[in-house]
Amino acid sequence: MAAARARREEGKQTKAGGAADTQTGERPVRPPKQLELPGGLFVQICVHFGLKPGPRSFGMLQELKESFERGEMEAQLPYTYYLGVLEETHGSPPPRPVEAMGLGSGVQ
Repeated sequence: MAAARARREEGKQTKAGGAADTQTGERPVRPPKQLELPGGLFVQICVHFGLKPGPRSFGMLQELKESFERGEMEAQLPYTYYLGVLEETHGSPPPRPVEAMGLGSGVQ
């Protein structure tokens, strides 16, 4: 009897992991997912602006997060939208070496 009770108690402890409640058969309800900026945005900022991870690139990401929290922009838009917002305040990224030589236009 004690072993069965211990197994029941163990089942209740793992309920948060998605197991159904043994008495009601209901699954626990998860809170709604919070909308956020797209994952990988920090890397896109570094690549787009030719920056290494550091204070400047982190500051750019923080600006976007603060604008998002104030409701000034929507979540989960394409990277180009967020990079465009940053270009408005920080200017265009420097040309890449291939672009600077005029070789980045493709096959002619």
